[in-house]
Amino acid sequence: MTFGIYMLIGMHYFQQNLGGSGIHLPFNAIGWIFISILMGIGWWQAKLQAELVYSRLSLMFVMATLVMLIPLLYANPIVVGLSYSRLLGLIGGLLFFIALQQLQLNQQQRLMLLYLILGAVFVEATFSLVQYYGLPVNNTFGYDKIANRPHGIFQQPNVAASF
Repeated sequence: MTFGIYMLIGMHYFQQNLGGSGIHLPFNAIGWIFISILMGIGWWQAKLQAELVYSRLSLMFVMATLVMLIPLLYANPIVVGLSYSRLLGLIGGLLFFIALQQLQLNQQQRLMLLYLILGAVFVEATFSLVQYYGLPVNNTFGYDKIANRPHGIFQQPNVAASF
């Protein structure tokens, strides 16, 4: 249910901001709240089972993450300071992936997760279509109708297109 609420409601939250990236954006903070709850559920399940479920893929992800952390050992301190937020996001994603494996979902539950992701894509596509076709030139949402590149709730059209 937590994943469903995040995909269908939580990830579409938008708040005007002064820019930035990562956790400095208010809607990314909302996303990390839901992901943290999901991670807690997964790690709690591992505690209840008294075993850690992992796959060969998760071991490869751990190795890749460790390789990406090697430059921290010899990099310029200024560069290291600029890369912490990205590396913490990488580690958070790894922990989220391993926490999801603890849930041991059956095939129907995995399909439900994919359908929820597809529902999130549908909501964002609807937002983009409304921006593209439905909003007037001077609108209260801050969408620039002249540039005419819809971006949904994302701040850049390229991010919306990737999603």
